[in-house]
Amino acid sequence: MLQGTIAIPHLDRLTAFGLLAVSLMLLFYALEERSPSFVIAFAGSCLMASLYGFLQGAWPFGLVEGVWSLVAIRRWHKLAMKTEPAPAQHQNNVHAFLGELKTIAQPAGRGDYTFPKVEGGLHGSVQFIFDSPRTVTIHRLWTLQPGQGSGSQMLRTLCDLADRHGVELKLKVIPIGRKPYPMTRGQLFAWYQRHGFEGTRRKMIRTPREATHAGR
Repeated sequence: MLQGTIAIPHLDRLTAFGLLAVSLMLLFYALEERSPSFVIAFAGSCLMASLYGFLQGAWPFGLVEGVWSLVAIRRWHKLAMKTEPAPAQHQNNVHAFLGELKTIAQPAGRGDYTFPKVEGGLHGSVQFIFDSPRTVTIHRLWTLQPGQGSGSQMLRTLCDLADRHGVELKLKVIPIGRKPYPMTRGQLFAWYQRHGFEGTRRKMIRTPREATHAGR
């Protein structure tokens, strides 16, 4: 060996692995501000360094690097949550539903709408509760002349509108009007079922038919 030269010791595989881990840590730490991807990459390089420390027998070093890896993963999770795009706002289907409903029925206040007959007079009235941009509750539906198809006419209209605008209809099976009621609770339940409502007498739901409503 020439005098004045520096001897470079031979690197075994474990030492090379440790050198690579530390080099990656420095690289990814310098690039963290560019993207959250470099933060998670830094966490991975810390895990490599932790593994090296335990294999080398320097367990305090391995333990500290393992903790740094967990800290980096937590920072990456926070950054990923911040950069995640906001979900698209749902269309206000009920607004469109009501817009077309007003061309068919007349608003009467308190969520009530009256349905006129073509030949004059009224089929009856429906009272709504607006739960969300996609859901409407039919609070009451009653006709002035039961047994003449007015109720079916109004309910079919509402179902068609709900299908076109992607609105879910809900209701509770309660006979309305003077006793004796035109239909028993059981008959009324079956009547709603024929129009696509499902559930129990306490809560029936009609989901919009995907093949027909314009919201899809």
